[in-house]
Amino acid sequence: WLKRSLVGSSGVALDPLPQSPPPQSNTMGQTECKPCGVPDQTSDVIKIEPTLLAQADVKQVISDESPGGAEAERRRAEEAAAEQTRLQDEARLQAEAAERAEAERLAAEVTAAEQLQAKREEDLAKSQREKEEAQKKVDNFLRARGFKTVTSQKKSCLKSSFPLHVAVEENSADMVLALLACGADKWQKNSAGKTPRALAEKLNKRGSHDAVIAALPL
Repeated sequence: WLKRSLVGSSGVALDPLPQSPPPQSNTMGQTECKPCGVPDQTSDVIKIEPTLLAQADVKQVISDESPGGAEAERRRAEEAAAEQTRLQDEARLQAEAAERAEAERLAAEVTAAEQLQAKREEDLAKSQREKEEAQKKVDNFLRARGFKTVTSQKKSCLKSSFPLHVAVEENSADMVLALLACGADKWQKNSAGKTPRALAEKLNKRGSHDAVIAALPL
């Protein structure tokens, strides 16, 4: 409704006449279409959810920090798997090397033990052979000199002697060693009160009995 101030000819203000509203189109089945208001650019505000901005920022950071996206992630996964495989292979090789070293050490110990045992058996066999040979020599010596054993005493003309003393008098270092190997007593004394070594030292002239003395250690 538009208002007007009408002044009559008498100068009295008249009431405004009512103005008919604009005609409306009333088509059956349709409502009136009212014009939209014009937005005020100075007062209208667009509201945006803060969480959406935060998510957008995070996605942007991830996009900036991870160039290539899924492809870069795939490459990193492949590199990590390759590194793990390399470390596993390295650990396996080290374990195999340690096993080989341990096996070689044990084999060396077994070989050394076998060699030591073989050496002992060889030395024992050699000692047994030498003892048998010495026994043969001693037996022949005792029979030839009239002794029954390596420690038996033989008397003649008020003198007594033992097999070792006779071997010293004959300056036979080999026989002295053979008699000792067969159990002769190097501390036995003859009728003159001398041990075999003391007799050898008495008979030693310019080193003549040095070998015999060496065969009769103190």
